[in-house]
Amino acid sequence: MFRFTTPTLSLIDTFRELDRQTFSDGFPTDILDLGDAYRIDTELPGFKKEEIKVSLEGKNLTLSATTEEETVAEGVRYLSRQRSAKRSFRKTFIVSNIDKTGIAVKLENGILSVTLPKIKPAEPEVTEFPIA
Repeated sequence: MFRFTTPTLSLIDTFRELDRQTFSDGFPTDILDLGDAYRIDTELPGFKKEEIKVSLEGKNLTLSATTEEETVAEGVRYLSRQRSAKRSFRKTFIVSNIDKTGIAVKLENGILSVTLPKIKPAEPEVTEFPIA
C-alpha cells in the first residue's frame, strides 16, 4: 500500500518507497507528480480493459486486474504450456487531497494510467482588525 499523504515527501523518496512496497509483484509502476495532479502508470501487458478495475473507497485507491484461464480444446496436447495460467494483479494506494470528480483512467499499449487531480489549497482568509 502506498501513501500520498505526506506533501513534503520528495519525488526521489516517493520512488524509493514505491520500490520497497510495490515492485515485487512483477507489474512495474511509476508514480508521477505533475504539479496539479498525480499520475500512476502501471504496466499490465495482455490485460483487456474489461478485466481491469479501478476503484476509490474512502482514501483507498485500488487497481486490480484478473484474466480468466483459457479452456483447452479437445484433442489438443501441449508439449509445454506457460500462457494458460490465470493472472491477477492488485495494488492499493492511500490518497488524500484528491479531487475525486476529476480522476481519469486510460489503458493504452498495455499501460494503465490513472490521473488524480490534486485539490487546490484554499487561500487563507485575511481579516484585518481596526486598532481601538
